[in-house]
Amino acid sequence: MLTDNFNLDAKSISRLSSRGLSLKTLKEQLSEELELSIELWKAQGLHVIRHQGYYYFDTKFIPIHQAEFCIVDIETNGSKIEKHQIIELLL
Repeated sequence: MLTDNFNLDAKSISRLSSRGLSLKTLKEQLSEELELSIELWKAQGLHVIRHQGYYYFDTKFIPIHQAEFCIVDIETNGSKIEKHQIIELLL
């Protein structure tokens, strides 16, 4: 899950893909320097860019006809995480 390894709360992660995050909000939540965090995210495949004073996932600015998608179908033997497991992955 993204929030496990990403030093931002769930609301801020959501805002990176929609309205953007201010520099102040990012700095309040990060334990490392902003530039270091951005480089670490980039190395993990999460590209965060600055646009008009706010930070966004770069995918916000990719036209849908130029985007690449990976569709995954996950089959489980139930809906409870504690009791059930993944039984099939289709890519």
